[in-house]
Amino acid sequence: MITTKSASDYIGEDVIKVKQITGKGEVNDTHICSTSSNKYILRINPEESMLDRFQKEEWCMNQAQKVGVPGADVIKIGMKNDHPYMVLSYIDGVDGDDIEKNKQVRIWQALGEYTRKIHSIKVSGFGENMTSDGIFDGSWEEYLEYNISSLSNQDKLFELGIITQEKSNLLRNKFTKLRDTFFTFGMIHNDLSLNNTRVSSDGTIYLLDWGSAEVSVAPHMDLAEILQSSLEENSKEFGLFLEHYGISKQEYETMKPDIASLKLLQCTDKLRWTIDRCPELITEKTKEFKTALG
Repeated sequence: MITTKSASDYIGEDVIKVKQITGKGEVNDTHICSTSSNKYILRINPEESMLDRFQKEEWCMNQAQKVGVPGADVIKIGMKNDHPYMVLSYIDGVDGDDIEKNKQVRIWQALGEYTRKIHSIKVSGFGENMTSDGIFDGSWEEYLEYNISSLSNQDKLFELGIITQEKSNLLRNKFTKLRDTFFTFGMIHNDLSLNNTRVSSDGTIYLLDWGSAEVSVAPHMDLAEILQSSLEENSKEFGLFLEHYGISKQEYETMKPDIASLKLLQCTDKLRWTIDRCPELITEKTKEFKTALG
């Protein structure tokens, strides 16, 4: 429970009002903290005991602003009561998912432009774990080979009855083709949605919440996430997103098979991780996997 007194300790100023934000995220406890002259966003991760996720977010937000993507300013990050916290500037405005539907088109246009800029940020490596500025510790080749080699007779997906031999062969064929395909890798936001935007009183559209950011195949994996979570492929909004990114309809049609295979690879990998590390989520991740498998 965050009180004005405890919030003051995080902010470093006397907080006179605290309001919790609910329904806007699954990871962090988020509050609006008001002082006599300012408002701040306080985010606390009650599950983690390390700063690395917030450090990644801070770096990503700073780099995004440098290439012209508006976002909140990071005031500070730190550890308190054995949990990481982040203090951000408050953006006076309206959340994107609370904007009238006929006005949300403009947000998707902006996100198309922003995403192209985000993909231009210089990074190296692969995956979600950033070990130093712009350096991510994963390897695309190792990630792909792990998921190909796991399709064996001892596969846990067989044991649980999730796939048959026929489906295993299908996965192997799709993933092997990815091995021979040239891809461009870049930083992706990985959670582009109205829920992660805020429109200020002057009409500026801000992109928020970089906790899911990672290095992956760009633009394919940001497109895959949008189609899974936010937009229909034939929607006006998705068409405008592509247009403002700079992707023609013909280019998108060419990408589609690879987008589907990459999403299937991601879902397969996450399902394997869940089986090993978080069995209570197997049902949820199996459903996502089977949706991607078709």
